[in-house]
Amino acid sequence: MYAYVMNNPLKYTDPTGMYCDYSDHNYPSSGFDSSQFDYHSNSGECTQNQGQWVNDAYTHGGFDDYGRPDNAVSANVNTSTTPQPTANDAAKDFLNSTVPGQMDNLGNNLLFALLPKQIGGNPLSLTKPAPNIFFGTTNCGPGGGGSKTGTMNGPCAVHDACYGAVEGGGISAANNFPGGSAMTAGQIAGEKACNQGLYDAARNHPDAPGSKAVQWWMVNGSNLPDNKYILHPGTEAVPW
Repeated sequence: MYAYVMNNPLKYTDPTGMYCDYSDHNYPSSGFDSSQFDYHSNSGECTQNQGQWVNDAYTHGGFDDYGRPDNAVSANVNTSTTPQPTANDAAKDFLNSTVPGQMDNLGNNLLFALLPKQIGGNPLSLTKPAPNIFFGTTNCGPGGGGSKTGTMNGPCAVHDACYGAVEGGGISAANNFPGGSAMTAGQIAGEKACNQGLYDAARNHPDAPGSKAVQWWMVNGSNLPDNKYILHPGTEAVPW
């Protein structure tokens, strides 16, 4: 309960565990706009103003009623005082949070390939393990999928959904690399909101595996040496 109020019970209170949500759930990117959430409302006022009175993510298993992670909607105050990660911090974090998972993938895939697929003519029901792609998660990075587990997995899952629901047509990770499809101004603005949400989630969990790498990527990925980029120019998150 102490951590619930960001370790400052004298400043932060939440007597109901609810908030009024005015965002458009047809567009997940709006779920990262803190101006759309009123934490000082009540159910009557919220209903009268055509908002939705919903469970706060911190009191609801880490996700709000619409599956968005706690950092997408729960905190309208940025709280991290940790210094911004450097490129060296990000590189170390990426290796530490990614290489073990990739090695596990090799072992899991080999074991899965060697296991018998049937016994006595009866097929076995086997499920290939969900891949640990990047940052110690199954959702971060191209081709992400699997369950929402781990600190960065939930925000990455929402980030993927946000990309798919950008107004003017869904976008994908391919848009973040040179040679990807051209993007409209609306798509760029939508992706920027999605990227800001993922950055904010990582920033509020600065010690989580992959957090430093995600923060650096969302802020600096469009400005690599020799005009290369891994984040579409113009979609960078604003650091805080």
